[in-house]
Amino acid sequence: MDKREVRSSYLQKREEISLEDSRVLSLKIQESFVLTPEFLSAESIALYSGFRGEVWTDLIAERAGLAGKHLAFPKVMGHNPPHLAFFWVGGYDELVAGAYGIMEPSPRAQQVGEADIKGFDCIVVPGVAFDLFGFRLGYGKGFYDRQLSRVSASIVALSYDWQVREEALPVESHDVKMDVLVTDKEVLRF
Repeated sequence: MDKREVRSSYLQKREEISLEDSRVLSLKIQESFVLTPEFLSAESIALYSGFRGEVWTDLIAERAGLAGKHLAFPKVMGHNPPHLAFFWVGGYDELVAGAYGIMEPSPRAQQVGEADIKGFDCIVVPGVAFDLFGFRLGYGKGFYDRQLSRVSASIVALSYDWQVREEALPVESHDVKMDVLVTDKEVLRF
């Protein structure tokens, strides 16, 4: 299967997950992640807001806030070409619904200015599918891969166990490998 076929298949599976199952599994995944050295040692974390069945991140944001960690969320900016920009926020209460209903930093948070992605200790990313070799398949726009290719931070993906394929994903030269994959069943390191 090519990337488009894999993406379509896994997005369809993700749309079938119930809200309750998504919530329960997301809590397990988040509880595992906040116990990892990547979370515990990070002073600054880039996080995403779950969308269309992605693993939720609200518990991570809450724990990061309680631990005094700096937290940033992404927003797609610009048009020629568009890029993923990160902005510092105090927590979920500083996010507003943006394009496609995705929660993103409020205009007030954006006024502070874009955070330098090279300054993060840990970057937490979503995905559509993952493999046992550390690669992820996103929505196909390349927003995360373009940013991740520039960082030395730990790159951590959150995933339901059923999103992880034993077979390698179709990978291209610009695809960035994850350092850690946290699922509802295990923590994998690459």
